[in-house]
Amino acid sequence: MKKMYKLFSLLCVFAVTFTACSDDDDDKVIQPVNYEVTVKFDKKAKEKKAENVSLTLTSTTSGKKYTVKTNAEGVGRFDQIVPDTYNLSASLELTRAGLVKLLGYDFGQEKSTFSASAENLTINSTSTLKNELTLLTAKVGDLLFKQINYGGSDFRKGAGFRDMFFEIYNNSNETIYADGLYFAQIYSRTKTSVEQYTLKNGQFDWSKSIGQKKGDKSNTDYSYADHIYQIPGDGKTYPIKPGKSIVVAATALNHKSPLVVGDKKYSVLDPSLTIDLSNATFEVNLAKYLLSIGKKPYDTDVDNPDVPNVKIAYNLVNREFIMDPLGRDAYVIFRTNDFASFDKLPNPQSTSVTSTTKLFVQIPNDFIIDAVETNHTDPSRLYPRKLSTALDGGYVFLPKGGYKSQAVIRKVEKEVDGRKILQDTNNSTNDFKVIDLSVPFGWK
Repeated sequence: MKKMYKLFSLLCVFAVTFTACSDDDDDKVIQPVNYEVTVKFDKKAKEKKAENVSLTLTSTTSGKKYTVKTNAEGVGRFDQIVPDTYNLSASLELTRAGLVKLLGYDFGQEKSTFSASAENLTINSTSTLKNELTLLTAKVGDLLFKQINYGGSDFRKGAGFRDMFFEIYNNSNETIYADGLYFAQIYSRTKTSVEQYTLKNGQFDWSKSIGQKKGDKSNTDYSYADHIYQIPGDGKTYPIKPGKSIVVAATALNHKSPLVVGDKKYSVLDPSLTIDLSNATFEVNLAKYLLSIGKKPYDTDVDNPDVPNVKIAYNLVNREFIMDPLGRDAYVIFRTNDFASFDKLPNPQSTSVTSTTKLFVQIPNDFIIDAVETNHTDPSRLYPRKLSTALDGGYVFLPKGGYKSQAVIRKVEKEVDGRKILQDTNNSTNDFKVIDLSVPFGWK
């Protein structure tokens, strides 16, 4: 009888303990929250309601996405969101007729895209559960980045940074000449800490640069470059036909083969990891330029005499053409007839300017034809934005990281009479996909 009593007592204790634990667990269950976003147009149409705008919340930890559209009042409501850190993006595409009907003005282009974004938003029961975005207008370009191999390939098994390239595509139905086109690598701060010389998102506050003349517009209307290259030609030398492209290679060689420079041999242990760029349209060779200013180039910067070289418009520190494989660059193409007049400024952290101070070229965003923002491989470790959301409302990244052969290529929206029309919503997150091996002039 005593044994039965002890057994009964133990069962009671177990039951009470189990119940108590269950209650505690219930208290610790993460409760979903509702999140509201109000979207407005910029000052050109601030009185209009931003209806039917696509809103996307993307978790920086799990990648989970929530998507809604704004109502007639320009409000989008996300119901039952799991508390987390998110990136928020907004986009609205209007036809020419739709733009005139909604806003009453005409940009003279078939489609217009409005976009906005916000990064690293903490959404939980103790945070602010409302946000507001202002849509910025961007034109749809005729020349687009089709492909950017900024990741390179393995240094031992592949070609390292030698096989980097970018490809520019004619997305229009008319021949466009590449002559005079500029390509720039956009410089930025990569830390998110807020300092007296930064904006709230950690990015440089360029209005605080010594010599800045643009005031508040310096952060919204301009981009800042440390390396700029220009396509040569007399204006009618290098046509790009509709549906065709040009490839600008770091080094226009077949990188599947070993590189031999004098008595040095750079082996390629796994040719499948790299590509043949010997048929590139142009290459970036810095050797002559660097020697002309008394600097020594890398011996791997071999010039292919059969491929024209681009002009070196501005070079701050590169000893060879290298795009940043860690996603710390953004890339733009632009045109101007007055490049020499662009201001050159120190970063806002500089407290004085001397002969050794690094200066960055201030590019008017109105001159930019296309732009691509890249970012960190890990979405939870994003760098501050380098470009205005009017230029690129999203960003691309390489899941495997740098020197893993991955590249980004633009999606095909449709085909017209056999000609591919590439997607261009001015949001790289939507417009590009990642491929495990780049395909210069090709498709995947």
